[in-house]
Amino acid sequence: MSAAGPITVADRVAIDDLFARYAWAVDTGDVEAFVPLFTPDAVILDPNGRFDAETGGPAAFVELMRGNPTFPGRQHWVGQLVLEGDTESITARSFAIVPSLHRTGATNLHLVAWYEDELRKVDGRWLFAARAIRPWAGDVLARFPGGAGGPPGSSRPGRPPGGCPRRGARGRSGLTPGWSRSGAGAPRPQPARRPSPSGPSGARGAPTPARRTPLRVGRPRR
Repeated sequence: MSAAGPITVADRVAIDDLFARYAWAVDTGDVEAFVPLFTPDAVILDPNGRFDAETGGPAAFVELMRGNPTFPGRQHWVGQLVLEGDTESITARSFAIVPSLHRTGATNLHLVAWYEDELRKVDGRWLFAARAIRPWAGDVLARFPGGAGGPPGSSRPGRPPGGCPRRGARGRSGLTPGWSRSGAGAPRPQPARRPSPSGPSGARGAPTPARRTPLRVGRPRR
């Protein structure tokens, strides 16, 4: 077995193909095409929980998506792939955007997120050894002034990229914590309160700001 070397162009092409096959398999509900993209000991971390050998692994994950009646019509668009490692083991980061086409013909942006992956070359093929699906919030945005930020409509930062919510800490969509089942990408904002009279003259003051629905997430898994 040869020593590991720098990532090659061939590695990048193969990994790009791996990501594309993942998207096609999950978005068409193809379990037989999905499972072989992972190592036998692979782990998927998702707001729904941890999927590993003890909990059914990648097969259980894709079956959960197949059983979600709101899932058909979604497409996972993945890009901005950053790879670090060598010809045997790679850590990858990428952007993920998920638009959705509903049965009514309406479309919306369901998810803005990012992937953190551990990739391993097995018998000459690149496979997922671990995949974490993370909302575009939390520590990944911590370099901006004002803190970690979060999706519109939330007053609390999103889940930090260091872990996955504990099992049962699910949002209304079942996929992304705190986001609406309609897939609009953020909790529905509360309407602004009507301005109230101020002072003896009865002049109305500035409207009271709308309440912001917090992004409810669980504590990271250890």
